[in-house]
Amino acid sequence: MKTLASVAFMLLFALQAYAGKVDGTWKATFGAPDGGQGMEMTFKFATDGDKVTGSIATPQGDMPISNGKITETGLTFEIDFNGMTIKNTGTFKDDDTITLKAEGMPAPDGQENPGLVLKRQK
Repeated sequence: MKTLASVAFMLLFALQAYAGKVDGTWKATFGAPDGGQGMEMTFKFATDGDKVTGSIATPQGDMPISNGKITETGLTFEIDFNGMTIKNTGTFKDDDTITLKAEGMPAPDGQENPGLVLKRQK
């Protein structure tokens, strides 16, 4: 029983450590499918325990995130995009980099969605 309690405590501590890593402003550029100039996106995240809140700013306007959570390796959240729910999974690569994959986001010409690399802004 002590072992189970110890493992639970360590997992909770690890999640709390990741929670502080995501707070702040992050930027990414979504590449144009034709190789043209991409679109810059600004992600703002805040945490409360393992809950993540925030928004994504694009040239078309801001989108709030919902159902955000810290995971063992990063974070997950959803956005509403033109009536579609897009599920996002981010993985911490280091303190200043998150790789982000979107599930449910249509890619141009049926290509696989390449994802985004978010960089922390200081």
